[in-house]
Amino acid sequence: MLDAKIENEMINIKGSKFMYVWMLLATLGFLMGCCILIINGLKFDSSYSLLYLGGGIIFTPFYLYITLWSLPGFIPGKILLTIIRGENGSIKS
Repeated sequence: MLDAKIENEMINIKGSKFMYVWMLLATLGFLMGCCILIINGLKFDSSYSLLYLGGGIIFTPFYLYITLWSLPGFIPGKILLTIIRGENGSIKS
């Protein structure tokens, strides 16, 4: 699924469009789920409304952080990892 290109002793790894879409759907889905929990919690229709509200409030900053943290990886054509082969090889991210 990754786009790997080998040049001399370096392997450049770029993300695939499939993984970009998958990550975008996952992060937006989690954030939408938290918003739905908060909205249903504020209605107080169920005996679980406080749990909905608490879960939505607790998990929204977490998923927002994950979304913002992963945004630089969504730049098309950006090299995500560079692996330098050899005896003194290393990984650059």
